Amino acid sequence: MFERMSYLKDKREGERQAEVNRRMDQRFKSTTDEVRKEDGRFYTHGTQIEREKQLIDKRRKINQTLEEEHVYAQLWALDAKKKHEREITEAADKAKAVAETMAVRDWQKNTREVVRQRDQDAVAQERDMLQQRWSEEETAEKNMAAQAHVLSRQRNQDHIEHNKAEEQLKKESHHAGLARDKDMLG
Repeated sequence: MFERMSYLKDKREGERQAEVNRRMDQRFKSTTDEVRKEDGRFYTHGTQIEREKQLIDKRRKINQTLEEEHVYAQLWALDAKKKHEREITEAADKAKAVAETMAVRDWQKNTREVVRQRDQDAVAQERDMLQQRWSEEETAEKNMAAQAHVLSRQRNQDHIEHNKAEEQLKKESHHAGLARDKDMLG
């Protein structure tokens, strides 16, 4: 313990001596004009050096900021260029898609028109075929009617001739009967 106490006592005495020396040195400097002037110059030079360091740091920061802004400006320009190229590509793709859609729509329209025209032609052809068949059937019916009329007239003529022949036979038979009656009477 004693050692510890003497160690602490010596330490405190050393600190006190250092403080006394510092204060005496300060008093000496404050009372001596040349030392004060030298000390003032020292502080002035130290301040100037510190100021130069600050200006150098400030200049370095400004340069760094300018370089960063330059890099950011280049990145922005690159991004703007990429965006412009992307917009051009997208516009071209969109125009291509629109053109393809229009081509498909035109193809569908043309196909629909061709199918409609084909259907109209088929309907017209069917109508013409039906009209031709109807006219053929009508002609055949007229021919059949004419033939039936001719046959009917022929039959009527045959009936008339047959009737005339029968009437003639009846007359002849009647005349022959009368002549026989006359011959028998007479």
